Amino acid sequence: MSGFRVLFFFVGLVITWVGGQKTLVALRDREPTAMTLMAYEQSGISAAWLSLAECQVSPVDAAYLLRAGESIPREVFIPVRPVGRAGGPVNLLLQTSDPKILSLVSLQHDQSPAAMNQIATLLRENSNRQINGLVQSTFDVTSKDRDKLFANISALGKDVVIIKEGASPSLGVGLATLTGGLGVLAISIFSGQKSKVNSLGEFPASAGIPSTQVLGGAITLKTPVA
Repeated sequence: MSGFRVLFFFVGLVITWVGGQKTLVALRDREPTAMTLMAYEQSGISAAWLSLAECQVSPVDAAYLLRAGESIPREVFIPVRPVGRAGGPVNLLLQTSDPKILSLVSLQHDQSPAAMNQIATLLRENSNRQINGLVQSTFDVTSKDRDKLFANISALGKDVVIIKEGASPSLGVGLATLTGGLGVLAISIFSGQKSKVNSLGEFPASAGIPSTQVLGGAITLKTPVA
């Protein structure tokens, strides 16, 4: 197997695994699991589609990543604690593209009264709220990106969960990804197999099939002797 085919094979494995996980979540989580954030942190449940109440979201402590060519982020990652817990480790990050929260990026160096009032309003709105979304895997938010984000957020817990706000499982996306991965695997496995082509020489007499003999440019049949 050539190096290119090996790479293609492993890419197919990854896509198949991701598609399988998305399909599994869509089949398992038909409805979001609803509970308080405090109960979620204590439960250790494996549900991926969540609706968490009593969440204290801290927009001013958000971190974000800027991609090449971007001057403002498309989304931010915000520490979330259970209501009533002022300190302690942060075990949950909210991944959101809420325009109100994204506006904080442009306000972070603005000391005007209007900016201060806008920030205060955002803090009040997020002091006790509900979060609905989907837990993100390391394929949704890569380990490299997580390391960059975590380095800019203080007091993180050991096992931080990232929830993408508003996201929900999609069986169609899962099956399409799974099918695409299996297709890539099939191509990587079978593309290098070459069919064997036999030459059109004389058939052996033992086969009982008339062989050919070229005489003066014309093809005549020669019957084998028994």
